[in-house]
Amino acid sequence: MPYAFEALVSNEVAGQTFSLSVPGIPSVDNIQGYALMTAIGLDASRAQSDVALLVVFFMGFNALAMAAFSWAAA
Repeated sequence: MPYAFEALVSNEVAGQTFSLSVPGIPSVDNIQGYALMTAIGLDASRAQSDVALLVVFFMGFNALAMAAFSWAAA
């Protein structure tokens, strides 16, 4: 269930280009954000559905809490 992580990463790295420079290792340029996401198993095209699902979770758990509090107060 990496919905929040996938939405956050796709917002931050999709469409970006990165360079990796570490002393003692040849530098790597032009690393695409989409390639980075694919390498860790994420998909930028699912960002909107991830956010929608998080909103549904939030609303569902709030409804569940309200029901539990109403039941406990009765």
